[in-house]
Amino acid sequence: GGVVAGNVVTWTVGTLASGASTPVYTVSATIPATATGSLDNRARVAATTADPATANDRSAVTTALSAVADLVAGATAPATASAGSQITLTVSVSNTGPSTATSVVVADTLPAGVTFVSATGGGVHSGGVVTWPALASVAPGAPAVTYDVVVDIGGGTSGPIANTVTVTGSTSDPTPGNDVATSVTSVSTPVPVPAPEVSTPGPRPETPEQPPSPRRP
Repeated sequence: GGVVAGNVVTWTVGTLASGASTPVYTVSATIPATATGSLDNRARVAATTADPATANDRSAVTTALSAVADLVAGATAPATASAGSQITLTVSVSNTGPSTATSVVVADTLPAGVTFVSATGGGVHSGGVVTWPALASVAPGAPAVTYDVVVDIGGGTSGPIANTVTVTGSTSDPTPGNDVATSVTSVSTPVPVPAPEVSTPGPRPETPEQPPSPRRP
């Protein structure tokens, strides 16, 4: 096998007959997550025998590097709620790396049957979607960036309602499947409580007239 010294790998072939070629050697290396720019891989051959054409004793290949960041969307909401109540939806974005994600945008598509009330972090509501200002960067492994959205559930809403969060960025994402997250809330219609019955008093019974008392002399 090759002998590694620093970032140089050396193989000793020994005698090589005219017209013969050496086996193909493979080197595996890990690229640091913080690496940028390009990688230059250079190969060189040498021998103790005189070489009449030294210009082809060297070869190089350049590999361009691109940043890769795995964004992950998050969505949480109360499991149950009553129609006509107010609930808070929580959305989030995190980055599992390996590179820093840039120009990250979080958007929350609200469920049908709810009315937008407010959003933290400068979220703006339009047409049933809340969108936040782009994050310049999200570092790999950093705590998730979270926002809250408060909504009113319509009085006629019932059954499950789904809140969908989508995250996007300008950095290449190797697993786009986790860029979308959904939370579900089961909405029940409150059972109306019957009003207590109010009894109406009936007419008072008539009191028979008493004959006048005889007057004393």
